[in-house]
Amino acid sequence: MDVTQRLNEIDWPTRWQQLGVHEVDREPLQRLVDGVLTRPDELAVVQDLADRVLLPYIGQYLTVFDDDRPGFEDSLADHDLMRGGLPTLALLATADEVHAAHLRRGIPEDLSWQALADFGHQIAKGRAVEGVTSNHNQNWLRNAWSDGFLWLGRLEFEFSHHKVDMSEDAEAVDVIGVHIPDTGPLGPEAVEEAFRMAADLMPRYYPEMAHVEWFTCHSWLLDPQLQELVPGTNIAKFQALWDLGRVQVSDRDGYYFAFNIEPPKGQELPYMLDELPYGSRLHRSIVDLWRSGGHIQAGSGRIPVSRYR
Repeated sequence: MDVTQRLNEIDWPTRWQQLGVHEVDREPLQRLVDGVLTRPDELAVVQDLADRVLLPYIGQYLTVFDDDRPGFEDSLADHDLMRGGLPTLALLATADEVHAAHLRRGIPEDLSWQALADFGHQIAKGRAVEGVTSNHNQNWLRNAWSDGFLWLGRLEFEFSHHKVDMSEDAEAVDVIGVHIPDTGPLGPEAVEEAFRMAADLMPRYYPEMAHVEWFTCHSWLLDPQLQELVPGTNIAKFQALWDLGRVQVSDRDGYYFAFNIEPPKGQELPYMLDELPYGSRLHRSIVDLWRSGGHIQAGSGRIPVSRYR
């Protein structure tokens, strides 16, 4: 695949819509495309990234975080047109190949583009954190670009391979990992429907993974303290669904996901408590927890897939 030819051929207004790109992010992304198309040296880097990081791994969804699998180097983060600009272009240039892999599996066109719309969601998250359109989650987006990833209603699901039992001698198994996109309330009915869709559709489109028995999740939204911090809320109800294993301190997740702040590396947490938003019930509860000397935790949990069949 020639990335220069592909980037010249794409109908960009349609592509922004297909990839769930917010209106405010479309012009900066278009400037990135148009600008790099005039820079042969940078196009060569984009071609290398597509050929080395993305295209060989479509369908290799269980290897996303293997140590020997290449990722986008940190040195590519800075770019004069957009943070993460060249990896972003590699993702854009190869979206059609991932879409085609979905169609070969029988995944409907709309579900395929919804999966790939995590691109627009991550771009929006970059803007929320940095104040300008950016992409600092390019290595995360390898998940969606590896196939094995669907966005079904309120939740995202991906096949992965790790421990379900948190005991030291437990073996890793194939699971359906669950992710919670920041797209609004976690209404119980919407959550239940998402799980039911995943229990039905994931093994249907990926019959080689029909043996999977567990949904798993690792998130600050599984912090057991949420039952006391925000009792009775949708967030607390979501947390209560999970059979918890390991729980670990993760204040950084609190800053990043609850406040759209990426603390500097090495920054002692918590910090700048008087400057954090204090208007919502969730924000107040987190800030008060930190002021009292407590910490946000990330929990690892599991739910049997059979519950939703």
